[in-house]
Amino acid sequence: DRSRVRTKKRNKKRNRKWTSDLEAVEIGPYVFVPLTCTKELREEGKKMEHCVRSYENLCRIDCTKIFSVRDAFTQTRIATLSLIWENDYWRFDQMKGVRNTEVDCEKLTYFDGEQTVTEMDFSDLHFAALELVQKYREAWLNQCPDDY
Repeated sequence: DRSRVRTKKRNKKRNRKWTSDLEAVEIGPYVFVPLTCTKELREEGKKMEHCVRSYENLCRIDCTKIFSVRDAFTQTRIATLSLIWENDYWRFDQMKGVRNTEVDCEKLTYFDGEQTVTEMDFSDLHFAALELVQKYREAWLNQCPDDY
């Protein structure tokens, strides 16, 4: 009996937690929701069909912060964004859509009078993500000791 109980406890998925210096924030048509536990990373990875679950240890030691990017109106998941601690500062790391699709850029195709031209340009989501990074830095600085 005891061995079955121990096995059950060992097999139970742990839901480890960590903090975010910024709560969910709405920027334009997007909501950036901080993911602050193993369960939320697993759910995000499953819904977005990518490997964000593997970032658990980096989140737990405060090297990475992960945000689920959602449509502000429907709450539909659009992307997953990560910040990375680098050179004593939080920086933009990456942002990926479902199955790691690119969401930072969008193709613009038009006819210039002579030929069809295709250009790549940053998406609105890219600029919203940069604003999130700035907001996170401000929130983090507000939490820091004065001598930092």
